[in-house]
Amino acid sequence: FDESVIVHCRSTSLIHFRHEIRDQRDPFAEVGPTNHFGEFEVGDLRLAITCSPLQEGGFVICEIRDPQHDDKIVAKIPIEGEEASGGIYLGERRLIDLAPNSIPVSQETKIRFTNVDNRIELVLDGKQIATIPYDHLPRLLAGAPDWPAGVGFGVQNAKVRFDEAQIYRDIYYRGDGSGMQRSIFEPTYQSWRTDIPAGHYYMLGDNSPSSNDSRDWSLKILKFKDTEKELRGDMSAVVDPDALENRLENPYTISSTEADGKTTTERFFVDDFGNKHALSQYGQLTGIEEEPSPTVPRHLFVGRAYAVFLPLARMKIIR
Repeated sequence: FDESVIVHCRSTSLIHFRHEIRDQRDPFAEVGPTNHFGEFEVGDLRLAITCSPLQEGGFVICEIRDPQHDDKIVAKIPIEGEEASGGIYLGERRLIDLAPNSIPVSQETKIRFTNVDNRIELVLDGKQIATIPYDHLPRLLAGAPDWPAGVGFGVQNAKVRFDEAQIYRDIYYRGDGSGMQRSIFEPTYQSWRTDIPAGHYYMLGDNSPSSNDSRDWSLKILKFKDTEKELRGDMSAVVDPDALENRLENPYTISSTEADGKTTTERFFVDDFGNKHALSQYGQLTGIEEEPSPTVPRHLFVGRAYAVFLPLARMKIIR
């Protein structure tokens, strides 16, 4: 929400994020609450919000629902003047007492409530209030989880103004599942062998949805009958400023409407130097070949290495 929201309730009242929270987003769409897709619900979440109690007593409530288990993770934070101490809860079990911490009245307090890697954290105005590790049995996430991921905040017997609500999600790291639904806790490990020629380098990724390491790099070769032209490029096109969605495949098609209402289409291909080619200028396309292209030659590197990060025993500055 763009403006403040005031929550006033004698019992308990929560505002819940109504959209799904999944492990990937559409890179070609606007970043926002509806930009979510992917196979897995994400329960490793952070709620960041600013609150200003308008009267003494009661509690500010922060809630995270993790689909890995059937318990809500709740922070019940006392407001100045409240006699009860509140606490952090995993289901019905209170993990920690929050006394003597409380939220002052009539001034802003920034709350950061996090559930990540089986650890709960609560931070108030930059001060670490609690860090609590916990364990639970893993749940297979394929299909619809019994307990969908979610975030909520609100009050119990209090009147509070809330501003600047933000939700952050973790990126799940996983092996190559070959399209099979499975648990993120049971990755499919596969062996991989490749020969690296002298003067070439093999790129390693981190197995996140945003990573694409050398194992997946392939080259497309387009050949034309009339001109004997050959175009070489990545299987996925670089960003096309005219139509970002065309990055999903290479070559790609663009449709346009002329002034007279007639629709025309043209196929384009982005080569390995980022140049865009209209395929119609080369005549009949006779075939598209694909081949692995997992290494980068040294002459394509720009600049130089300045540090060694891993392994830790060899960390150093390169002079």
